[in-house]
Amino acid sequence: MYRSQSIAATLLGTPLAFLLAGFWMQFGPGAPATNYYVANLLLIPIWCAIMIWGLKRERGSTVWIWLAVALAVAIAAMLIARKLLGS
Repeated sequence: MYRSQSIAATLLGTPLAFLLAGFWMQFGPGAPATNYYVANLLLIPIWCAIMIWGLKRERGSTVWIWLAVALAVAIAAMLIARKLLGS
């Protein structure tokens, strides 16, 4: 019953969680070492939240679509931010 949701949340949610933690690491308010530490601490809760969100949906297609769009937006935002800020 939850096969499609769990596969989508795993395949698309894992890189999304890494990207969201990477935002903190690249553009966080602290020193680079502190941002790296906090990003590592945030990675698992972000990934768990994405997995829980994906498993709570009724249809697997909605999880695939929403996570694909979120991943595309996160990739585009990271590329644009790195280009504009020169990091």
